[in-house]
Amino acid sequence: MTSIRRHPITGEPIVFAPERALRPNAFGPQSDICPFCPGHEHETPPEILRAGDPWRVRVFGNKYPMTQRHEVVVESARHDASFATIEDPESVVEAYVARYRDLASDSRLQNILIFKNHGAMAGASLAHVHSQIAGTTFVPPRVERERAAFRERCPLCVPPPRELIIAESEHFVRFAPHGSSFAYEQWIVPRQHEANFATMSGTRLSSFASELSSSARSIERISASYNWLVMNFRDDDAHWYVQAMPRLTTIAGFELGAGAMVSIVDPAEAAARLRD
Repeated sequence: MTSIRRHPITGEPIVFAPERALRPNAFGPQSDICPFCPGHEHETPPEILRAGDPWRVRVFGNKYPMTQRHEVVVESARHDASFATIEDPESVVEAYVARYRDLASDSRLQNILIFKNHGAMAGASLAHVHSQIAGTTFVPPRVERERAAFRERCPLCVPPPRELIIAESEHFVRFAPHGSSFAYEQWIVPRQHEANFATMSGTRLSSFASELSSSARSIERISASYNWLVMNFRDDDAHWYVQAMPRLTTIAGFELGAGAMVSIVDPAEAAARLRD
């Protein structure tokens, strides 16, 4: 059973989930059997949502949850796909939005995080392309800090400098933040100020799916492993966004001890390379 423990000094939440150690490949090499591939649907928990018949996207509860509501989004039936090559990114985003709306109606949940771990260095225990949705009964410290900052002002409503922009469209701008925490990090930010993407549909949803695909293509040219985080909020002052970053280096002693990241690539250089 998962539980919430607290840091002895700060009282910040620590998710205690010992069952996660039972995940396939949690501490060893990849298995030859993939529970996310077609024909192995019986090896996952009951299906919550699917797109297509035969399916292109599946959503089900995580067999080894770390929070009370923890789901897996399998983004393609093809085992060798990545988000840069999947056939239907729009259906993936539709699944994200549908599951976010449903989880947001659960009064126990204080925050809902959508995230992707792609590749071993990014924390993926299975190679098959997928992402995850985790609802927590507490507000994570990072989210609390960002909510407080947004109450002062919204820096995401200010256009980034031209040299940091990777791509832009009618609805979104993608750029390398001046204060990047990771080398070749990029953010996808909606031009419209909204706390979360729950109202997104139609053209905006299609545009977001396209930006995610483009982001994945640019990152996969640089690294075989990457993460992305869809940062949604409950406060009207906040502005949702996606943080996407290649995992080229490990987080080491200074970062862990200081709580501050070390960036080694100038964001303007990163933006130029990601634009190519």
